[in-house]
Amino acid sequence: MRRNHHNVDARTFIQAWQTSNTVGEVIRKTGLLEATARQRASNYRKRGIPLRRMNRGRPRVDWEALAQFARDLEDK
Repeated sequence: MRRNHHNVDARTFIQAWQTSNTVGEVIRKTGLLEATARQRASNYRKRGIPLRRMNRGRPRVDWEALAQFARDLEDK
């Protein structure tokens, strides 16, 4: 269930943001919509709150490491 963004106080939001690895985690912890969470983080940064930056999208894939992993499995 989504929460109204007014029901997530500043301290709760900051704790969720700073202890999450992705915006998806923030969403699960707070019930906010992604756009709302990102906008709130942006607004807090503009007011001097040093919230960490989170990448958009999926984490980068180390294709070379995956290729080596596949080669290693072929040898077995």
